[in-house]
Amino acid sequence: MIESDELGGVEKVNSWKPMPHGFSKLLVGSFVYLNESLSIPPQSENKLYLSVEINEKCPLTCKHCMYKRELTAELLERAEIISWLQEGRKDLVPIVWTSLNSKEPLATTELLLDIAETTHGHSDKQIIMTNALLLSPEIADQISPFFDYVDISLDGPPEIHDSIRGPGAFDRTWKNLKSAFYNDSFEKIGIITTLHIRNYDCLSRFLDLIKAELDPPRDRLEVTVNLYVGWPDDPMRLNQDQVFELLRVLERHPLKTRFPLPASYTHMTANIFKEFGLCLADLMYDEATGIPSVDFNGHKIVLFNHVAHNSCMLRVSVDGFIYFGCVHLMTPGKVDRFAIVDVRRDSLAEVAKRVFSGEAFPNRLFASDTGCESRECYKYCLGGDRLGGYYLEGKARDPYCPILNLTS
Repeated sequence: MIESDELGGVEKVNSWKPMPHGFSKLLVGSFVYLNESLSIPPQSENKLYLSVEINEKCPLTCKHCMYKRELTAELLERAEIISWLQEGRKDLVPIVWTSLNSKEPLATTELLLDIAETTHGHSDKQIIMTNALLLSPEIADQISPFFDYVDISLDGPPEIHDSIRGPGAFDRTWKNLKSAFYNDSFEKIGIITTLHIRNYDCLSRFLDLIKAELDPPRDRLEVTVNLYVGWPDDPMRLNQDQVFELLRVLERHPLKTRFPLPASYTHMTANIFKEFGLCLADLMYDEATGIPSVDFNGHKIVLFNHVAHNSCMLRVSVDGFIYFGCVHLMTPGKVDRFAIVDVRRDSLAEVAKRVFSGEAFPNRLFASDTGCESRECYKYCLGGDRLGGYYLEGKARDPYCPILNLTS
């Protein structure tokens, strides 16, 4: 792990302005609690989001799984992670949302319950992300006291979902989802569909299925249309024309969704706004989080790079290292050189202090010149995926942006 004072020659940033890196590859949920009601950014303190990995187990081998990194150290013992989380709670470190996830958190239900009980009530909302294969009614009853909502991954209609996750996966997930929904097992339920080259053209059929079989009121269930994230040469990524196709499907569809624009797609923001007649002046902000979106015929395009506060999601790895966001997950090999702290040595209070003072590695690099601030499109992307650029090339520049000539 690299310490911040090893960066030699990098000027320290004392005031860390909001940057998209904290939400670069965000895995804290489908944002079902966003209520974009403010036309101007709310004034508030720093916002910290915590994502805690539970295990390294999953019954599936999904083709679009972003877990490509290798673990660096031994897995944390149960007592180690619980003690660290308890200390953070005792220190009154404010957390907006806590997400418990991993390859599949329900694969180790007992450990999940121990951690969930420890973290429950520390943050404003607690979330579990799951493929729902193991979310039987009995398991739902066990875990529901500790979670405000559950996010369930579905990749499309049955044949598409099963081609990605394995035969029979859709039916099992759909059965458990409907049980949780109709039994009011959770306050809210999110369906997350991650679109890539193999399933993006099935979006309309999938939304039709959800509407026909659930017809959910929006205050009970939120459908989030995610874009697959991967490095610039990843063949599963969607190009701009394909993203436009998706937006045209959403524009016509009566089932309203959220469409978060990940940092690695923010270089498309200006063209999206131009193509569909959108305007930055129409951004609306959630009062609690400062996360903005723009209305798109009843759908919400969420723009994390325009978040109103110093906001950061910290990912606690099962081997004890903490990272900004989730970019490290899709980086092959060992990635501890990108970690900012080690839970065996640093408290959550110390982590928060280092992050929001601008001392933590690598946020000292994010205010560096991107080389494009003078361009008209900069006001839309605000520098794009700087964290991805740092991981890939050691520079806080968006590697996906064609203007910066960093794409392959």
